[in-house]
Amino acid sequence: MFLLAETPTLNLAELAWPFLCALASALVMTPLLRRWAVPLGLVDKPDGHRKIHKDPIPRVGGLVVIMGLLLTLSLWVWWQMATGSNSLPPLGRMAALLGGVAVLVLVGVLDDRFDLRGRHKLIGQMMAVTLVVLPGGLRVDHVEFMSSPIPLGPLAIPFSYFLFLGAINAANLLDGMDGLLTSVGLVGSVTLAVLAYLSGQTLTLLLAVALAGALMGFLTYNRPPASVYLGDSGSMSVGLLLTMMAVNLERRDDAPLPLALPVCLLFLPIFDTAAAIVRRKLTGKSIYTADRGHLHHCLARAGWKPAHVMIMVAFLGLITSLALVLAFRWHDDRVAWATLVFLGLGFVVLDLFGKSECRLIYARLKQAFTHKGTDDSENIGMQVRLQGTGPWEELWDELLAKGLELNLQAICLDVNMPVAHEAFHARWKRLGGGLDTDKCWKTELPVILRGMVVGRLSLQGDPQDETVWRVLAQMQPLLSRFEQMIQAHQPVKSPVHQLA
Repeated sequence: MFLLAETPTLNLAELAWPFLCALASALVMTPLLRRWAVPLGLVDKPDGHRKIHKDPIPRVGGLVVIMGLLLTLSLWVWWQMATGSNSLPPLGRMAALLGGVAVLVLVGVLDDRFDLRGRHKLIGQMMAVTLVVLPGGLRVDHVEFMSSPIPLGPLAIPFSYFLFLGAINAANLLDGMDGLLTSVGLVGSVTLAVLAYLSGQTLTLLLAVALAGALMGFLTYNRPPASVYLGDSGSMSVGLLLTMMAVNLERRDDAPLPLALPVCLLFLPIFDTAAAIVRRKLTGKSIYTADRGHLHHCLARAGWKPAHVMIMVAFLGLITSLALVLAFRWHDDRVAWATLVFLGLGFVVLDLFGKSECRLIYARLKQAFTHKGTDDSENIGMQVRLQGTGPWEELWDELLAKGLELNLQAICLDVNMPVAHEAFHARWKRLGGGLDTDKCWKTELPVILRGMVVGRLSLQGDPQDETVWRVLAQMQPLLSRFEQMIQAHQPVKSPVHQLA
């Protein structure tokens, strides 16, 4: 297992120069790269559907962050070599770690420029993680959960990939509001700096302080109203860097990695990503589908301004940071897990975030455990308003009544209107005496608003009862009214700048 070499801990005065170096680099390079981003096409363009800001916004955050880190680290290596220090870590392994970050930034830049497909972006992410885990040596062989060590054995490498890829994509998904992820990264890097200082790990301390400086300088331009975005290059690299430093923090004497450490550092991205996966999978959509159900969207609908959300994120980061420091000093991670559970439940109970996903899980479980009957109660279904105030329940009741009249076997309505903050999911199927799904005819109709597909209506029927054409003909008046009602429901403009 690779263990980074350690040097005597830097004192507080010596910590000023890496912070100021990265800070100055970000303050100088951000406006320069912001100017070059437009001719290079590295901008986030409004599309009127999901990205509703007025003008194209440069996306160069990843380049700013890695330039600040490389400058600081290069000066440190030069100084160590000039003074004849023998405390430098193996340069080959340092190159592998930095190469992994550089590959991820490159993938993010390509995605910001050309909008890569999800699988292509995932291949690039795996290339970056491979450099970090294998030649970089940041492999997790043991973890700790609730103060109990768990050896991973042959699962060490798969778990390491899962950890890094999960952190990268969680950070990427959260980056949807001015200054949001930059604030998460800033608080996380300061937390890691404190923990590294307490444990005497100089290289992790240096990188954490440099990352904090780069993010603070970038936040000057990224705070609401933002004139520049992190972009995928920045959001993914922040997730990777925080996780790399968290894994390296517990490298001495083959100590297990407390799972609470990366989870606390990236609590909001992980919470937001878990909710997005539940929301999208249980409604039959791809996990890459964009919607307005993220944490910052929910807070915006509740009346929170971007600046207030950013302050709230920083405050939550301070709470989780305090929990981490206490867990570190007491050698007991249960205080960290208790804090995370308390915060998660607080979001749901206060109806700030997560309640729609809980309703969706409950409806799915209720549907799964509904037993077959002998009468009309054999028809089971579910309907969940995820967002908005549109007349979806009324529309669904009419669709369901018509479906029963036509003896349909299943109906599914899914509405996703990000620009209007509307999302609704409902499904129904016939249980008692129903046909096997493979014997039904199936059709799917798009729900269109102003030339954009904002949902779908899926129907299944018995070919012996009605042909699909006859069913569509009889449903045509209802479908026309459905379209008119959607058109009449005017979208609500949002102050949120959505990226992911």
